[in-house]
Amino acid sequence: MTEEPAINKRRGEVPFPEAGEGAYLRFDVDALERLESKFGENYFDTIVNGMGKVRVNIFQAVMAACLTGSNSADIPYGLSFEELEERILDALYMTVHGRTFAEQREHQLEIMAERMGALSDQNPHLATLLSSKPATEQDTGQG
Repeated sequence: MTEEPAINKRRGEVPFPEAGEGAYLRFDVDALERLESKFGENYFDTIVNGMGKVRVNIFQAVMAACLTGSNSADIPYGLSFEELEERILDALYMTVHGRTFAEQREHQLEIMAERMGALSDQNPHLATLLSSKPATEQDTGQG
C-alpha cells in the first residue's frame, strides 16, 4: 500500500496525486498576483465564494495558477468538486494563515468562544441568553 504524500505546511503545499506523481497545490506570490489580476482586489472572497457555488471558471483559474507538477487540465481530476475545493482551500489558507482550512475554522471558533466568554463575564444576562439553560429569577434580576 502506497502512503499518501503529506501536506507541507512550511511551504504551503498540498499534495495532488490525482493530477500526476509529485503534483501539488501551492499559492505562491505569482499565483496570488495572477488571481488578483484576474478577479480584482477581492479575489480571495471571489475564489472562496465561487468555489462554494461550483463556478467552474473559478476552479479552472485557481488550478491554472496554483497547480505545480502537472500538465493535466482534467478538472476535477476524478474528485468531487467539494473534495477539490477542500484541497484548494487548504493550500490557500496555509499561505494566508499558516493553517489548513479546517484548522483556521477551528481557530476562528476558539476566538469567538473566548470573545463570547469575555462578554458574558461582563454581562450575566447575556451569559444566560448564550447558555442552553433557561433563565432563573436570579439571572434576570426579577423576583
